[in-house]
Amino acid sequence: NLSSDGKRAVMSPNGKLLALSGMAGGISDIYTLDLASDQVHQLTNDRYADEMPAFSPDGALRRTR
Repeated sequence: NLSSDGKRAVMSPNGKLLALSGMAGGISDIYTLDLASDQVHQLTNDRYADEMPAFSPDGALRRTR
């Protein structure tokens, strides 16, 4: 089960992905939601809190904290 407070969700420049910080198992990680398929993909999986995803203008996903 993935939960997010929705405070930091960002849309990709092409409008196809939503990146967000969410929690599954007690530590926050970065996820993307493919808006066309409703598929969620976990991008980070470590013992550190991963928050504040951001997209660069060319569409690359950046983790800012």
